[in-house]
Amino acid sequence: MNFNSVFLTKQKSGKCSKCGKTIVKQKKFEHTVNPFNKNEDGTVKSYSQVFKDVVKESNEWIPDFTHDRCK
Repeated sequence: MNFNSVFLTKQKSGKCSKCGKTIVKQKKFEHTVNPFNKNEDGTVKSYSQVFKDVVKESNEWIPDFTHDRCK
């Protein structure tokens, strides 16, 4: 089965806590519109409702700006 994918790519920039250089982190947030993705009342979520969930999740994302080589 194929379900409609709802995704959003978010970028945030900040300074590395170790070296102080600027770093940009990017992450893709994705959910699908499917019969298992339901509201609290048991109805299936629409595309716009799933998109709102993806936007909420992406806005709550707090990346770790430490470079991999600085860890």
